Amino acid sequence: MSSQPSETLVFLSHAKADAEYANRMEKILSGLGIRSWNFNTAVLPGDNYLEKVQPVLNGCSHIMVLLGPTTQFSRFVDIEMDLAMAPRIVGDGNAAQPGAALLGVKLPNHEDFSKPYYEPDRVPGRLHDFIAQNMAILKKWTEEASAIPVWLEEAALRRQRYRQRWFPPPSTLSRVQSMKDWSEDADRDEVRDSLRTLSPQHFRTP
Repeated sequence: MSSQPSETLVFLSHAKADAEYANRMEKILSGLGIRSWNFNTAVLPGDNYLEKVQPVLNGCSHIMVLLGPTTQFSRFVDIEMDLAMAPRIVGDGNAAQPGAALLGVKLPNHEDFSKPYYEPDRVPGRLHDFIAQNMAILKKWTEEASAIPVWLEEAALRRQRYRQRWFPPPSTLSRVQSMKDWSEDADRDEVRDSLRTLSPQHFRTP
């Protein structure tokens, strides 16, 4: 089995409807000795979500997007990917390193789970963009724990391709504050219109 460094921290990003799968993945990762962050267990009633999530998004090594039938409509998932993958300051503040590694996991309830490919408009647009650029990976849900460390290593290698000149990203607070009225039931046509870079062709699932 591949080993993971102690600093590995996997942010579990998912739509509200797929909370059960996030809880199951958290248990799988825990059994492997890999730390993860799961909204369902990390944020308690009365907690300030922004205060809880900001340091995690700024420091996680991986963001795992759990793909169910409604994930592509979740604006929270989209912004979590954006913030987790933002370049990070290193050294004297003039250099940057890639942000979190990105991997998507098709859940058994996803329309394309049984297919060897996926329809681009059935996954978040940002995730599809990075997969198409060979900078992120997509896998199918499995209960085989031994597969997960291999996924994390593969995603980390792809992350190294995501290099760009550092620019100061807006704070999580300012970015997410504008989302206070967003919900999982946002206008789906509006969200579809925002997926401007999608290709009509199918994309294979490794």
